[in-house]
Amino acid sequence: MLVAYALGLIRNWRAKELVSTYFFGAGTPGASKNSLQDIRGNGYQVSSGSCVREVGWHKAKGDKVVVVSASIDLWLADWCATCDGDLIAQIGNKRRSRDRQVPHKNCSGKEKAKRIAEQYDLKSFDYIYAYGDTPGDKAMLEIANEKYYKWKRI
Repeated sequence: MLVAYALGLIRNWRAKELVSTYFFGAGTPGASKNSLQDIRGNGYQVSSGSCVREVGWHKAKGDKVVVVSASIDLWLADWCATCDGDLIAQIGNKRRSRDRQVPHKNCSGKEKAKRIAEQYDLKSFDYIYAYGDTPGDKAMLEIANEKYYKWKRI
């Protein structure tokens, strides 16, 4: 699968679908939880210290926190719940819960901005902050009043 992806024979969303099915099982909620616990037990970190500080600062101000990621939802769902944040991820509300198939485009690039605009009325926010750390975040950063790329204001 990795060779096919590297050669451009399969799309990014399909590779993620295959990887998530392999690691998290197909149709077995318990397998998903157990696999996620195994990953966390092996040192997987959801967020950096900078991220935790910024989210805490925004929550203290009463801001709405939305995590937008090209990662699958299982990586981030528990962490978002602990910080009372919303999650837009590769497999999310639109997923087929039984088979973990990815029914939409990869949540990267323009797709990130599109999904945010679909789920939120951006005009209802007085000020929007956005933080990104990959080239796939640039379209998302463009919808914000205040933008940070790799923790530096741009």
